[in-house]
Amino acid sequence: MIDGVVRISVVEGDPFARRAISAFFANFANIHLDAMYSSGSEAIADAVDATPHVIVTDLDSPGVGGLDFVHAAGGLTKPPRIVCFMSIVPSNMVRTILDAGVRGLVLKDDHPDLLLHAVRLACTDDILVSPRLIGGLLGSLPLRGLPPTDLSDRELDLARLVGLGLSNSAISDRLHLSPTTVKTYVSRLLRRSGCRDRAMMVARAHQWGLVD
Repeated sequence: MIDGVVRISVVEGDPFARRAISAFFANFANIHLDAMYSSGSEAIADAVDATPHVIVTDLDSPGVGGLDFVHAAGGLTKPPRIVCFMSIVPSNMVRTILDAGVRGLVLKDDHPDLLLHAVRLACTDDILVSPRLIGGLLGSLPLRGLPPTDLSDRELDLARLVGLGLSNSAISDRLHLSPTTVKTYVSRLLRRSGCRDRAMMVARAHQWGLVD
């Protein structure tokens, strides 16, 4: 959990995209854009001292890219959260990217607010996946049409809210519970539903028909 201003760095090979991303994040007082990089190798070298909270990156950027970038960032003394912002993500790579430790996976033609939401969720150690990439998660799971019968209506409602991509804070507002209580309930739900992480819970919620 990060309190206060969130410091981010951006890795993007396209100069026009870098300018657009910079202008977008300039609108939010609680997010500070520390640096922009055209290559992953530059970002990793600077992150040793700069220690950004979050790195927003296109894994196709020059230099150290792809999962090599994710692994290099994860090996830093103070590893940043990684949010991937990409034009295309092959469906068979969604689960692999998340398993590498990425906290957010957003497409460049998603609504810009989704990128903002992904950065904020990453700071709470939650995961956000673009709704358009959920199919990639579903394809990595066994087919299941109905939720487990031992989940209560309240747990299914919680699964639906997680499936919508809501943070624990947003869920606490919906259910009129404290964020700490919601965190406990979500952890219990993951355990009872056999989901190893929040991204899998999102996929399950879609499989079970809890999310339209």
